[in-house]
Amino acid sequence: MSLQTFILVLGIFIRVNEAANPNILEALNTTERIYVYSTSQSIANNSCAYYRYYNISCPHYYCFYNVRYYSLDETGQKKKGQWHYGELQDPCRRANYTNNACLLRMDTSNFSVTQKVDEPERRVLMSWNKQAGCGVFVRLDRDKKVGCEVHVRHSTLKKNDSIYCDDDFKKYCEDDTRILQYTANCT
Repeated sequence: MSLQTFILVLGIFIRVNEAANPNILEALNTTERIYVYSTSQSIANNSCAYYRYYNISCPHYYCFYNVRYYSLDETGQKKKGQWHYGELQDPCRRANYTNNACLLRMDTSNFSVTQKVDEPERRVLMSWNKQAGCGVFVRLDRDKKVGCEVHVRHSTLKKNDSIYCDDDFKKYCEDDTRILQYTANCT
C-alpha cells in the first residue's frame, strides 16, 4: 500500500470515528444558554428549560461537571435555577452506549444518611452538529431509556427557524414523538 493510500484511509477512518463519537466537550463548552428545544416526553409544568454555565474539571482520571439548570413554568414566570452535579463519562460506562460520552447526574442530598450517591439519570450524547449548534441526547433512568432530547444553542435559535437536528432525532429516537419545548418565552 502506498503512503498516499494509507493517509487517505486513515483520514476517512478519523472522519467516520468523529461522526460516531461526538465530542461532548465541544457540545458543552459555551458561555451561552443551551435550550432543551424538544423532547420525546413532555417536561412537567415547564414550557422552557435551559442549561447554562457548564463547569468541567478533570482532577485525575475522572471528569466532573456542574451546570445551572433553569426552567420556566407554563405562565412564563422564571423558576429558581438548580445546580446539577455529576460525572462526565467519555466513554459512557453503560452497555450499548460505550461509543458515546454521557453526563451522569449525581444526587448527594441523602448522602449524610445513606452514605451513597444516587445516580438518577444519564444523558448520552448521540450526536452533536457543530455547524447547526444542536445535538441529540438519549435519557436513561436507572439504565432504562426513557426519552430523547434535542439541545440547541441560543445563538443558533436566533439565526435559524428550521427543525434542529431532525434527522438525528429520527435516527436515534426512532418512533418517538417529538414534543416542542422551546417557546418565545424562553429568551
